[in-house]
Amino acid sequence: MGLSIFSPLVLSVLISVLQTSTYAAQKARLSPSSLPYIKESVDDLMIYSYTRCINGFAAFLNEAQVAALKGNPRVISVFENQERMLLTTRSWEFVGFEKNGVPTLDSLQKKANYGEGIIIANLDTGKAMSLKKLIGARYFNKGFASASPTPIPAEWNTARDTEGHGSHTLSTAGGSFVPGANVFGIGNGTAKGGSPKAWVAAYKGSSVASKSLPAGKFYPLINAADAGLPTAKPKDAQLCQNGTLDREKVAGKIVVCLRGIIGRVQKGHEAELAGAVGMILANDEESGTELLSDPHVLPAAQITYTDGLAVMKYIKSTKNPTASIGPAQTELGVAPSPVMAAFSSRGPGFFEPAILKPDITAPGVDVIAAYTEAIGPSEEPFDTRRTPYITMSGTSMSCPHVTGIVGLVKALHPDWSPAAVKSAIMTTGTYLRST
Repeated sequence: MGLSIFSPLVLSVLISVLQTSTYAAQKARLSPSSLPYIKESVDDLMIYSYTRCINGFAAFLNEAQVAALKGNPRVISVFENQERMLLTTRSWEFVGFEKNGVPTLDSLQKKANYGEGIIIANLDTGKAMSLKKLIGARYFNKGFASASPTPIPAEWNTARDTEGHGSHTLSTAGGSFVPGANVFGIGNGTAKGGSPKAWVAAYKGSSVASKSLPAGKFYPLINAADAGLPTAKPKDAQLCQNGTLDREKVAGKIVVCLRGIIGRVQKGHEAELAGAVGMILANDEESGTELLSDPHVLPAAQITYTDGLAVMKYIKSTKNPTASIGPAQTELGVAPSPVMAAFSSRGPGFFEPAILKPDITAPGVDVIAAYTEAIGPSEEPFDTRRTPYITMSGTSMSCPHVTGIVGLVKALHPDWSPAAVKSAIMTTGTYLRST
């Protein structure tokens, strides 16, 4: 068992880096040598020591030592470290910083000179090392490695991003101006972070349809449930699970797959292996109206649950159902917007329900930002494509938008505390009607 000592605020970030069965606590001038019952060498127990922005350390301790620390009046809190999974070109115009690519008169970016002089540090999966503005990069894996029963992958021994998540989030927060950024030709525009002139440092802890069918050409349409192999259960075939589709029934057709169980791109890969020319991905009832941009490997379109029912009904109503899939297009001013994503937390606060959460929100769906070229855009082993930019969705995409704004506020008010910065953002937010 291990123990780390640092502030709860920082802990929420560091905990995803250490990723081991350790403990975390915040202390007031508490040194490792003062911990109770330690007979071993401090060097043998120590994982990391924090002396700059925080006062603390990470170390392996037993239950008795943890209990003693919890009872120490100088220790604010103790947490056991746990593994945490990793849960643009138009964003800044959407939040009001610019219009038609030109800063507005009262643009915070312009007032703060785009965050010049600020350093944004990102604790994520690292960063692609082609950034001239990158002033530091480190990786932290000792905690995870010490608890792992098997050797950690070689790519964890570098700050270089091999997953794409860290490159995406850091470029959203502090990426420079990059004209012509797009994902397979979609969403073309000038990509930039919230604080595009800020320096950045990376710390690593351990549906875009790229293809289309000929315009106006219709193909036979089949429900995947009716296209399964004799050995496949209809419900498995309906989900287009691996090895369930019959090539004789699917080849040359557009197949309708139901969302769920396996990845959305994986379903398209299964359809492609069976000879399908395209895929319609219908949401299940739980997914409802949520539509996401995915880097599909064949021409594909995702539709809502209600539309999916209509397509299924159409297939049953005629002897020769047909469909077409047109080329992907960039659509602006889509209504209604903004809309809280299905994956967004509705609150209230986890530790104290009386505290309303979320108190700050920002764009987090289909955000275009930088990506690593170490893997394909779908992150699947069969995907040999490479792209410097990609769309991602999640709270991880919303967070760096706020980070970029924090950089601007700090550039204008370098003496403000984190609480003051958060208060300013909360009390000056713009009300956007979902129309």
